[in-house]
Amino acid sequence: MRAAGRLTHYRSVVLEMLRGVKTHPTAAEVFRTVKKRRPGVAYATIYNSLNWLERRGMIARVDFADEAARYDPIIERHDHLICNQCGALRDVTIKLPAHILGHVARGVGFRVERYRTELFGLCGKCARTNGVKPRNGHSQAGRLVAEI
Repeated sequence: MRAAGRLTHYRSVVLEMLRGVKTHPTAAEVFRTVKKRRPGVAYATIYNSLNWLERRGMIARVDFADEAARYDPIIERHDHLICNQCGALRDVTIKLPAHILGHVARGVGFRVERYRTELFGLCGKCARTNGVKPRNGHSQAGRLVAEI
């Protein structure tokens, strides 16, 4: 089985597709998108390609409770805003101050090696639909950056 260790055509197509979208698609969404370009592709090929890319650190799998896993082409540390109403997911960077991380370490004897923050609420579109005016954060290259 030579394909186990190399970036095959379909793995490359899946990676290219993920890098070309601003969303965090599920395997089913990746399948539907790739199938438009490559009608003969099987769902198992997409699913296996996603797993292979994740195992090699080329993409990240993002799991949220009972929802289907989503896939993220950004592998560097970052956080997410998740809309409770429509499920939209947005990349953000939240920098926790060292004293907060130190407090966790001292308080319960746990050494933080990495962290991921997930904030749940309403996206701008859903907030407007519900009559709520969202506050704007400071944007840096299309991503929200916040320090707590």
